[in-house]
Amino acid sequence: MPDALSLWETSTEITLVTGRIGNLLIKQVYYAGSDVRLGALYRDQFFEIHNNSNETIYLDGIYFAQIYGEASTSSEIEPFQLPNGQLDWSKSVGQTDSENANTAYVYSDEVIRFPGTGEEYPLLSGRSIIVAATAINHKAPLVVTDDEGEEVVYEVPEPERTIDLSKAPFEAYYRPYQESQGSSYLDSDIDNPNSANMEIAFKSYGGKDLILDTHGRDAFVIFEATTESFDSWNALPSPETSFGEIDDDTNTYLQIPLDAIIDGVETQRNDPSKAKPKRLPDAVDAGEIAGIKGFYSSESVIRKVSKKVGERTFYQDTNNS
Repeated sequence: MPDALSLWETSTEITLVTGRIGNLLIKQVYYAGSDVRLGALYRDQFFEIHNNSNETIYLDGIYFAQIYGEASTSSEIEPFQLPNGQLDWSKSVGQTDSENANTAYVYSDEVIRFPGTGEEYPLLSGRSIIVAATAINHKAPLVVTDDEGEEVVYEVPEPERTIDLSKAPFEAYYRPYQESQGSSYLDSDIDNPNSANMEIAFKSYGGKDLILDTHGRDAFVIFEATTESFDSWNALPSPETSFGEIDDDTNTYLQIPLDAIIDGVETQRNDPSKAKPKRLPDAVDAGEIAGIKGFYSSESVIRKVSKKVGERTFYQDTNNS
C-alpha cells in the first residue's frame, strides 16, 4: 500500500497569463441570426460596446475587427498549422516577427472603425451602444429595389424571432464601399440616415455587409490606434500561401498587435465535435463562448453583470469567455 507522501508525487504545469482589463468592453454579440424562412436571416446581426469605466469615453476612431483563422480542426496537422490546428502565422510570406507571430498579434480579414474626429461620439459611464449590420426594424417586411430595378420583398412571418434595430446609433452600411471597389452589394443593405455609418478600414473578406459567422466560428476584438500606426501595420497572406502563389488578387490579413487591443471575445460552435481551433491568445480571451441552439436561433452571447450603481451597469471582465 503506498504511503501518504507517494499519493502526491505528481505535478501539474499551470501557465499564468496576464490579461488586459479595458474600459471598453464587447458586451454582446448577436451573431447567430434569426430563422432563414421565418425571421431575418443574418440581416439583423449586431454587436454592442459598453463603457465599463467611471468616465465618459469617446468612441471616435475605435476599431472593431473580425479575427481570421481556421474554421475547423484538421485530422492531420499541416506544415502551415500550429499543433492545435490553427494557422501558424510565422510561416506567412513577408512575416517580419516570426518569433512572436502567434503570441503578440492577431490577424483580421475585416476591420471597421467608429467615425468622428475625436470628441463627436461620447459613451457615458455604464452605458452601451449597438452597431447594427443594418439599422432597420427587422420585424417588418423589407421592401427594396435590387440592382436590376426589380422590387424585392423580404417577408418576416414570425417577427418575434428578430429585433427592431431602427434606433441603433451606428450601422455598417457597405454599399458605397462595394460600389467604389466595383463589387456587387446586398440589396438588403440600406442606409438609415439617423444612424452614423461605420468606416471600413480594412477588408479582404468577401462579405457584402457586416456578416458575422452564424455558426460561431469567429472571434472579435476592439482596439485603438492612431491612423499613422494603423497604416504602418503589416498585411500578410495566409500561411498556406506560398511565395509563388501570390499575386494582386491574393487575400491578405491585417496584423494587429496585442498591445493595441482593448477587449476580445472568442465564439465557438455549439457542437463540441465540430469545434474550431482557438484564434485569440489567452491574454485576450482565455476561453470561448457558444450559443445553446446554434445558427439562426435568435440567440446572442452577452456578458454577466458585475454590479449596478444607480442607473449604471458594470460587466465582468475576466478575459475568459
